[in-house]
Amino acid sequence: MKLNCCCVGVLKRSVVGLFAGSLVVLVGCQSSPKLEDTTKLKNMTLQIKDLSGKPAKLVDGVLKGDHLSVHVVDAVTANFNDDGLSDGVVVLALNTGGSGMFRILCLVYDNGIEKVQVDQALLGDRIKITSLSVDGDRITVEYLDRAKGQPFSEKPTVKKVAMYRVKDMKLKKILS
Repeated sequence: MKLNCCCVGVLKRSVVGLFAGSLVVLVGCQSSPKLEDTTKLKNMTLQIKDLSGKPAKLVDGVLKGDHLSVHVVDAVTANFNDDGLSDGVVVLALNTGGSGMFRILCLVYDNGIEKVQVDQALLGDRIKITSLSVDGDRITVEYLDRAKGQPFSEKPTVKKVAMYRVKDMKLKKILS
């Protein structure tokens, strides 16, 4: 029998009760709210500002403006603060007019009204993201980079992993 914990709310300790005439013991069960797709993450306002000083606003995961180009590379929803709302992480590709294409990991909080970028971490310049995943409060980014001293004109081929933990809605690097 499959139980949907969402119907009973967040359970932080053991619960004993009756379900359909049977004794049910839920130990350490925590609800997993249905996480939305990443559409809202691709249409949020960023902490990054354009040259006029206005916050950058993504539309369908893209922003093109004065000397600023941003697009979503990958996005994953998660609930980092057990409030039942879909927070998330987004990897952005950011170009400010030069030759670099920076990958930035953004932590996003759902305040109940909108998605708000609350923290960010630079992953690298002209790297290739191969995987973004969330497990509890841990974020793992797998990517390809270049060897030290290797020119940026060459394709990234060196496998790397960056891991972050979310604590108090801040990114804490735990592995690079």
